[in-house]
Formats: sequence, structure tokens, C-alpha cells
Amino acid sequence: MDTDTKKLKRLTLVDMERQLLNDSDGSYRREILQEIVQYQQWVKEHIATGLAPEEFSVYEKLKNALESAREIVTNFK
Repeated sequence: MDTDTKKLKRLTLVDMERQLLNDSDGSYRREILQEIVQYQQWVKEHIATGLAPEEFSVYEKLKNALESAREIVTNFK
């Protein structure tokens, strides 16, 4: 994911929770999930290139964290 071309958003967890609670049409949830999926694809592509063991470990942790984030956002009520 090219962070130079993507607008970086600073958002606290409290802000995200508030927006999810007020997301009556689900558009915010879909936006967040779409971003997570994009990052998951980026991580998957980097893992597929072949990484040194230390790098692989970092990317695996990131992959797991993104999956957890996806589950949390999907199930947030």
C-alpha cells in the first residue's frame, strides 16, 4: 500500500467506536472493512515475495492483527 498516495487518517479508537455506533446505514463500517481488506492484500503480496525469517515473523503478526481487526469491526455493536 503506497502511503504517499493514500491520505493518512489519524483516528483514535474512541472516535472509531463513536462513528461505528452512529453508522446507521453501515457505510462507515464498510469503508473500514474495505481498508482492512486492502491492507490484508498488501501484506499477503509481500509475504508471497519471500522474506527473511525476521521479516516474515513481522508480516505474519501484522496479518493476524488485521484479521483480528476485521473480526472486531464486523462484530462491533
